[in-house]
Amino acid sequence: MVPGLGYVCAMDWPGFAAGFEVGHSGRLQGESGLEDPAVAARDRNVQKLERLLHFEITPREIAAYLEEYVIGQAHAKRATAVAVYNHHRSRQIQDVEVSKSNMLFIGPTGVGKTEVGRTLARFLDVPFTIADATNFTPAGYVGDDVENMLMGLLMNADGDEQWAAHGIVFIDEIDKTRRMSAGNPSITRDIGGECVQQAMLKILEGTEARLPFFGGRKHPQGKNIMINTKDILFIG
Repeated sequence: MVPGLGYVCAMDWPGFAAGFEVGHSGRLQGESGLEDPAVAARDRNVQKLERLLHFEITPREIAAYLEEYVIGQAHAKRATAVAVYNHHRSRQIQDVEVSKSNMLFIGPTGVGKTEVGRTLARFLDVPFTIADATNFTPAGYVGDDVENMLMGLLMNADGDEQWAAHGIVFIDEIDKTRRMSAGNPSITRDIGGECVQQAMLKILEGTEARLPFFGGRKHPQGKNIMINTKDILFIG
């Protein structure tokens, strides 16, 4: 006898293979009676996406939340609030095509740039990921594909590509991808600079990015997933 159960079904009962058990109440409990976690997560994401598509949060509310959790940087927080508001409200403009907007923070290490992005994602309740630009290399070189930053976003969106397409990506050390100066020519290709910039630019501007869901370069036979980046907010 199993504690908490009236009895355990006999193995020859057809329901046994389906994982059913009979509790004290006599009600069947099992795989068909429990909510699938993946389905529950998808339903929650659909509700969140619906709220985001009908964006009604004001810049004042965004700035107030940032003010509560991020110390200092008052001007940056106000500018961020307005930029985020414009980013989401632009989807509701039907008659005019609005260019995609992203954000670039300028400041020394440790002033709270990353924390602003993380706090912003928490307030908006959207997927968030941090990508290290110094790890990026063009396709064919040892290192991470630029598309890998979208993989982190997809994982934090419970694998839901539609919900991931409305998240926030913070690209750390983006200044390290700057192009080599003309006065400092190199006989080697600018792998970590201009090449990465070119690969990153298309994603930042908005495109259909193809992601191998399992394994990246090492398992190219994996299932491909398409993510449209036009509604992703990139912060560098």
